Amino acid sequence: MNVVRVAQRALFLVLGVQCCLGTTLKLLTSDPINVDGTGNTGSTHLRIKNTDPKQPSTCTLFIKDFISTNTNGKMGVTATFYDKDMPTSAGRAVGPTIALQAAANEEFSIKVDFAHMVEAGESKGDLYCGDSDTPIGTLAAIKQLGLPFKVSVNENPQEKPELAFIDGQSLSVQLRNDDPVTYPFTWEMLIKGKSKKGSGQIGPNGVATIPVTPDPDWFSPYQSFFKDEPVDGKLTLRYQPKGAQSEDFYPAKPIPIKARLSSFTPGRREAQSTIVILLVLAFGGILSSYFNVDLVNRLRMVGIKKRLGKLVKETGEISPQLTSQLRVTLLLEHKRVVADLPKGVFFTPETASVLAQSATDTDGLEMRVNLAVQIADAAARLGRGTDTGMIAQSLADRVDRDLSSAQDLLRKSTLSAAEQQKVQTGIADAVNVLDALDAPDTALEETLAARVRDLQARFTDAVKGDPIYVQIKSQAPVPFLLLTPGRSAGSQAERDASSLKLKVVADLIEMQAKPSTEMIDALRRQDPHSVRSAELLLRELKDEVTPEDLRNAIQASPPQFSILIDRDVVRVNRASLMRVVFNNQRYNQASAKSLIECTWHFGHLNLTERGWEVFHYFPAVRPEPYQVDVTFKDEKQKDIPQGIPVQSLSIEVQPPYSEGSPHWAIEIQRWLIGFLVAVLGLFAGAKDKITTLDTLGTLFAIFLLGFAVDMAKNLILPKTS
Repeated sequence: MNVVRVAQRALFLVLGVQCCLGTTLKLLTSDPINVDGTGNTGSTHLRIKNTDPKQPSTCTLFIKDFISTNTNGKMGVTATFYDKDMPTSAGRAVGPTIALQAAANEEFSIKVDFAHMVEAGESKGDLYCGDSDTPIGTLAAIKQLGLPFKVSVNENPQEKPELAFIDGQSLSVQLRNDDPVTYPFTWEMLIKGKSKKGSGQIGPNGVATIPVTPDPDWFSPYQSFFKDEPVDGKLTLRYQPKGAQSEDFYPAKPIPIKARLSSFTPGRREAQSTIVILLVLAFGGILSSYFNVDLVNRLRMVGIKKRLGKLVKETGEISPQLTSQLRVTLLLEHKRVVADLPKGVFFTPETASVLAQSATDTDGLEMRVNLAVQIADAAARLGRGTDTGMIAQSLADRVDRDLSSAQDLLRKSTLSAAEQQKVQTGIADAVNVLDALDAPDTALEETLAARVRDLQARFTDAVKGDPIYVQIKSQAPVPFLLLTPGRSAGSQAERDASSLKLKVVADLIEMQAKPSTEMIDALRRQDPHSVRSAELLLRELKDEVTPEDLRNAIQASPPQFSILIDRDVVRVNRASLMRVVFNNQRYNQASAKSLIECTWHFGHLNLTERGWEVFHYFPAVRPEPYQVDVTFKDEKQKDIPQGIPVQSLSIEVQPPYSEGSPHWAIEIQRWLIGFLVAVLGLFAGAKDKITTLDTLGTLFAIFLLGFAVDMAKNLILPKTS
C-alpha cells in the first residue's frame, strides 16, 4: 500500500514546456521516475507529440543533468534513451541521446533509464531538443523507497546513548551520517511523554549537531536533588525532504536513549545537597537524642508537674489554718522545685539527674504538705471543739502547742528522720486528744487535782477576806464552787475553766488590782472563750499596756510605729519577714496586740495577710517598687485610722541569684563531636554509596546515619555524672 500511495504522491513530469523555435516536438507527459534506493536507478516513459499538423519534425533529445532539490547540486545522472515504443514492448537502447523523426501531428512514447541518482528526495532534469537552450520539458525523480537512512547519535554507548540535560540549558547532540547522501531531516526527543522537535540537515558521511532545549516538564527537583534522574527516552530521526507536506511516508529511525536529567547545575546541586545532607544528618541526631533523652525526661517531668500542681492546690486549700511562715515556706518550696525543672527545647542526659533531684524534692514537699494537711485538719477540729465548748481549755492549749511545734519543724526545707518522727508524734498526740473528747482525759484529771490543791493552798482564810476576793466571788460565784469540798463543779471542761479562772483571781489578789467590768464579765461567763478573755485581761494588767494605748500609737500623727523587713535586699521568690514595730518597745510584747487586727497589703494581686508579723515573697521584678502597707481594726472590727502621713514600706525586688550555667553547652559540644564523626564518615565515601539510591532512600539513609550520632557520641564521650 505504501508503494501505491508513494506512487500516487510522486511528482509527475512537469509539462510546462514551451516549444522552442525550430522544433515542434512537445513533451506531453512521462511516467513517474521512482528511484530505487539501493541501486540509485530509475526509469520512465516519455510521451512526445509533433504539434505541427502538416510538416514532419526531426530532433535530437538529451538531458543535461538532474539537480537535487535537497542540495541544489548536480547529481551526475546518466540517461539511456530507447527507440520509440513498440505496440508490445519498448524499443532498443540507443544511448544518452536519441535522434527522432516524427510525422506531422504524430504522438509517440519512448523509454529512458537513469543511473547514479544518489541524492535522496526529489531531483529535476531538463529535457532538450537539438541545440536549443530552452527545454521542451522538465523531468522529476523521487528517491524515497529503500533509503538506508544510516543516521545515528554520535554519543556513547552507541546502542543506547546517554544524554545529560540540565533544566534551562540547551544541549548539542551530535549526529553521524553513514550514507553518501545528504539528508534533510526532522527530529523529535520524547521524554516522560513530552517531546521537543526540530529539523536539520546532514551531509554525506558527515556529522551534524542539533540543539535540544529540554522541556521543563522533563525535570523533577525532587528526583534530581542528589543525582541525575535516569530516564529512558527516544530520539526519532525522520528523513524530511524540502517542501514535503507530510512526514508519514518518509524513512524514520527511532533511537533509544538514556537521559540523565538535572534540575540544577552541578555546582548548585553539590552545594544544596551538602546543606540538606548536613541538615538531615543533624535532624537524625537530634531526633535520636529526643527519643533517647528528651522524650523520656519530658514524660517524667510531666508526672512531676502533675504532682506539684496537686500539691500547690492542697497547700492553697489549707492556707487559713497554717501560720504565715509555713504557708510561704511550702509555696516557695513548690516554686523552687518548679524553677529547677528543665526548661527550653533541648534536654540533655544530665537532665535525668536534675529530674531525679526534682522527684526527690517533690517527694519531700509532698510529705511536708501531707503533714501540713494533717495539722490544718487538726487545727480546724480544735477550733470547732473550742467554739462548741467540747474541749477543755488546758487540752486545747496542749493540742495547740503540739500543732505549733509541728509547724515550727515543718518550716524547714529538709527534715531529718528524727524531726519527721517528732512532727508525726506531735500531730498524733493532738489527734488522739481530739478523738477522745467524749471521755475525760486521764492526764488532765491529774493536772486538775494538782491545780486544785495548789489553789486551795493559795486561797487562805486571809485571802478569802480580801475585798477583791469578796467582790469577784459575789459577782462571779461559779468558779469558786471548785474550792468547796463535796460540791459538783461540772464536767472536766467546766472544772478546767473554773481552775484557770481561779488562777486569774489569785493573781489579781496578789497584784491588788481592782478587777474591771470586762474582767468580772469574763470570770462570770461560761462560754468557751471566757477563760481566754480573763487571761488576756490579766496579761494586759501585768504589761500595763491596754488596747487603747495601742490605738493611740496607731492614730498618732505621725504614727508611733514602723514597718520593718528582715533583709536589706529582697529577691524574687525569697521569703521575707515583715513586722509592725511600735516606737515604745513595751508595746511590741503587749498582750493587748491580740485584740487589734493588723492586715497587710502587698501591692500585687490584691494579696493580704493578717498578723503583726508575716512572711511573704514577691514573684517578679517590676520597674516600680512594691508598696506594702497595713490597716488596723479593733476588737469590734472597726477601722482604726492611722495618723498622717500613712505608714508604708517601699520594696524594690531584685532578680534571684544566678545559679550558674546549665549543662546544655557541654552537651552540645559532646553532640557536635559525635556529629563530626558521622560527617567525616559520610563524606569519606559513604555519600557516594548512599546517593546511588533514589531521593527518598538517600534521605532515609542519611537520617539513619544521623540517628546513630547520639550513640556514637555516647561511645566516644561517656556521659558525665
